[in-house]
Amino acid sequence: MLRYDGNVGVADASAFTLHMLAKTDTLSPSDNRYFLHNVNDDTFPNGSFFFRIQGASDDLGVSIITSAGTFGGTVGLQLTDLNWHSYTLVWTGSELSGWLDGVKGGTTFATTGTFGNSTHITMIGGATNSFDVRCCAWDGLIAEASVYTTELNTKEISALSQRFSPHLVHPQNLVSYWEIFGQLSPEPDFVGHHDATLVNSPALRPHPHMLYPTQPMVIVPGEPAPPPPRQPRSGASPFTLGGLISV
Repeated sequence: MLRYDGNVGVADASAFTLHMLAKTDTLSPSDNRYFLHNVNDDTFPNGSFFFRIQGASDDLGVSIITSAGTFGGTVGLQLTDLNWHSYTLVWTGSELSGWLDGVKGGTTFATTGTFGNSTHITMIGGATNSFDVRCCAWDGLIAEASVYTTELNTKEISALSQRFSPHLVHPQNLVSYWEIFGQLSPEPDFVGHHDATLVNSPALRPHPHMLYPTQPMVIVPGEPAPPPPRQPRSGASPFTLGGLISV
């Protein structure tokens, strides 16, 4: 697991998107397995979210807590193999949905209320409560975790599922991004600076192939983001193979 104290960067957001790549080592265990968990399991405060695979059913589940209560559940998508997959949670401000490999689940959840400012511990690859008791660890590999303070559209979610780096997908609203190469401790968030502490000695494993930017991107405040470069620099490969944290 990875953990850091404080909010994930979606505090008081009117809409947000969570995304990551993950590969499980086990199907149908007894416990839920969490990608991202930012909630006090004792008090369940406004401004919290759950993003997980349900226990024995292997269903994709999404939940958030707003000023009006808790919304969410399973979205009608199921994990059926041990391969790498793309997982996305989208909250539009009025609807909560879950996506698997760029495909939106058939079950969505209408929400009311506003999303508050949670300062609870956030876990990547597990869950925790107010006493920092940890549970529900992801059994496998996690990489490329990102948070956006906007609702990504279908094409943008598809790009993430095709392994385009979050730096290339709507970067003007990218507020947290952990590549999770497993080379540094704490694990850096070079966008939002929410660096994550390693928990239970996760191990280095092969990272999925990714398409990363091949040249610097300059974003002018108030202007749309520039299009990503379509061709790599001479002699450079658009795909980078690294490592990641096993949780």
